[in-house]
Amino acid sequence: MEIHAPHGHVQSFRDVAVHLAIVTIGILIALGLEQAVEWYHHRELANEARGTILSELRNNKDTLDRQLANFPKFRADAVKAFRFISDYKDHGKTNIQWTGAFYYSAPLRATSWSTAQTVGALAFMPYSEVEKFANLYRAQEDYLATQDITYEALISAAGIITAQKQVSDDAAVYYRGISQGEYEAARIRLMTTFAALSSQLNKAERLDRQYGELLGDKSKDEGR
Repeated sequence: MEIHAPHGHVQSFRDVAVHLAIVTIGILIALGLEQAVEWYHHRELANEARGTILSELRNNKDTLDRQLANFPKFRADAVKAFRFISDYKDHGKTNIQWTGAFYYSAPLRATSWSTAQTVGALAFMPYSEVEKFANLYRAQEDYLATQDITYEALISAAGIITAQKQVSDDAAVYYRGISQGEYEAARIRLMTTFAALSSQLNKAERLDRQYGELLGDKSKDEGR
């Protein structure tokens, strides 16, 4: 913004006052326009961040819903694995056909949330809204930690069964390769898996409700 001296000679106090008034109004208009542009930019930044966060949360809910639908299968496979190991430990044989553990890991994302924090978009959103998003992403992070525990327990328990599959064609190798103690350790690991699955299911159902509550409220807001 440039400020020019008045054209011609200033001949009275009135001329000075008029010029100062013109300059002041010009400055105020320029500042107002600048602030309006910044406000618009901040609003657009907040709206874009809100949209990408909500889209990410909807995708996460869809992913979690698919995992919830598969929980009965997860547990059934774990039970079958427990019976498979118990039969071999107690009787040296089994009629159970077990081909491996089925587990669907839910890759819940937080990229949009992290990006909004990095670019400072959260500063231009209402505090109450940011708080709701933050609480949901914290719950999501906690759930992912529980999911990792379940997966590690399942992999640990499945290790002994994988070894059994590798030597099951030769009974002599099988009896020399796997001890009673290893079978018992696998059964204990599977019991840990059952506990982890129960904890994960409880948290999955709670997180799914939180997704539904927040996304339901936002859908109502967007429809207004």
